[in-house]
Amino acid sequence: MENETKEVLSPNKARDETIEVKNFVTMVQYILESSVYPNEPEPLKELRAVTASHPRALMGTAPDAGQMMSMLLQLVNAKKTIEIGVFTGYSLLRTALTIPDDGKIIAGDLNLDTYEIGLPIIKKAGVEHKINFIQSEAFPVLNKLLETSNNEGSFDFAYVDADKINYHNYHERLLKLLKVGGLVVYDNTLWGGSVAMPEDHVAEKWRTNRHWIIEFNKLLASDSRIQICLAPLAKSPNLDFTTMMQYILESSVLPNEPELLEELRAVTASHPRAYMGTAPDAGQMVSMILQLVDAKRTIEIGVFTGKDIYNLFNC
Repeated sequence: MENETKEVLSPNKARDETIEVKNFVTMVQYILESSVYPNEPEPLKELRAVTASHPRALMGTAPDAGQMMSMLLQLVNAKKTIEIGVFTGYSLLRTALTIPDDGKIIAGDLNLDTYEIGLPIIKKAGVEHKINFIQSEAFPVLNKLLETSNNEGSFDFAYVDADKINYHNYHERLLKLLKVGGLVVYDNTLWGGSVAMPEDHVAEKWRTNRHWIIEFNKLLASDSRIQICLAPLAKSPNLDFTTMMQYILESSVLPNEPELLEELRAVTASHPRAYMGTAPDAGQMVSMILQLVDAKRTIEIGVFTGKDIYNLFNC
């Protein structure tokens, strides 16, 4: 694997000093080793090890993505969830371990064989009773749920890792099923980093999904019904961090940045220590988390020019 060293620029202006980040894979490896693996529950370690020998092991949910899912599930006090695309069940087990004992997960996947790889571990973890696995394509599962009016607006959380061409169709159905303040996590929305690459740098077999993911990201960024946060988590190739972040900023962060924050960012850019300001993508995530927990009383240690203060008063 080639490891290029790149100069990283702040979202505002070039930093006074050059910061070198070898590549995104190196960054993810640090995250995994420093905070994810040490806190990964034993059943998930076991399932990840079993999945590693599968010829399509890369389809499994990345451990750092799973860790973030756990945090988000807890932030919204999720009890009733949907999972579209299960594979061997890493994300499903992560959800089942996180939600309360009386929580329920509707999980749909066409492939029963891969689910049965993880099922013994799910049973051993004592959480099988929370899971209603349905061997089916996604549309029949979602449409069946929508046939019962009580299901509309009743789900706390949804996780989607299925056929990318239909993400936009799943999105419309899930918005009907989720309660106000609910959360949807879509996997692979950076498609291994290929969305940030020129098309001719992407292998032919990945281009169709890349196209649909780019279109889906545009749809989410322009959907006034939701608040979007596009996070770079694992499964990325040898792509430099700057390229990845530039795509995230241009596709989902800057188009939705409030004008006052844009103005404050522009004013801050002329400061000799402008790099100390909170990055726009971090501010977007802060804003989403503030709303998820319905924050009213907060503490901020370190203000600089005050971008986070705006987020606190406008959540």
